[in-house]
Amino acid sequence: MPNKKDTLKSLYERDGDVCHYCGIEEGDFLELWGEFYGLPYRGVRLEVDRQHAVVKKGQSILKSKPEYIADNCVLACALCNMSKSNMFTHEEFHKMGKVIEEIWRKRKEAGLKVKAVVD
Repeated sequence: MPNKKDTLKSLYERDGDVCHYCGIEEGDFLELWGEFYGLPYRGVRLEVDRQHAVVKKGQSILKSKPEYIADNCVLACALCNMSKSNMFTHEEFHKMGKVIEEIWRKRKEAGLKVKAVVD
């Protein structure tokens, strides 16, 4: 079974460098949102999100798919990945991703930028 790093590589090849939920390009994230929760490594790259992982009563429910295979994963920006966490289904978070997309597009159009601190 592939590991998370192998899955990440295949997702970039399959999907490019765009968040599956909000559509933000990887290179725009830090400029529009800034350093994420004071963690300089979050937001620099897209992250692997398991589509079918929902926590109910403390237990992860995977709809009969292994966790980190490309068929069960998408690329997500840090904001979407942390917001979705394991509390929303893939389908539920698509709706939220559209709202996040609307907000960041308005910020980008208005020229609003956050000073990104990346070492």
